[in-house]
Amino acid sequence: GFVPCAATDRVEIKVIHDKAVGDRNRHYNEEPWTLRAGNEDGQMSLPLEISYALSLWVVGESRAGRIEGSLIGNLLGSINTMTDIFTNMERIVFTPIPLAYSIHLRQVVFLYCLALPFTFIQVLGWGLVPLMALVSFTLFGMEGIGREIENPFGKDANDLHMDDYCRDLKRELDYLINLRNTIPGAHA
Repeated sequence: GFVPCAATDRVEIKVIHDKAVGDRNRHYNEEPWTLRAGNEDGQMSLPLEISYALSLWVVGESRAGRIEGSLIGNLLGSINTMTDIFTNMERIVFTPIPLAYSIHLRQVVFLYCLALPFTFIQVLGWGLVPLMALVSFTLFGMEGIGREIENPFGKDANDLHMDDYCRDLKRELDYLINLRNTIPGAHA
């Protein structure tokens, strides 16, 4: 079945397959396995649990002789790459800009914009007003942008549209699965 990207949703995945993967405690048997989002047992997040189950599936299918030995390294390497990408995204989410840094940056920008007019008033006169408007707009804008992009995986208007990305990925995977089902001999 399809797994939505929102790891906060409660998801159950039951694989009905002749020789399904088994859960984390049963490496390979004929019972279906279940994954639950929300990290109820405190051990793994849903994407990591899925990648672990995929790795077990690859190893199990290899042992059963249904996957060529030359493909195992590529499949496990792809799973590891997806896991690395996920952990890098988690690092971005869980390493926010420290509050003290954010407050300090805002204060420095404010003090700089407050002090700057006194350095140019003799030279620019009233021309200082548009210059200060431009400088203030630029500096406060950059500070605001920094706050806005601090966590790009949220649900704010300027965040990445992860649900759309996941929907597109699902559509592409469904296409590949359906394509595989139309090619004679591709089920082997």
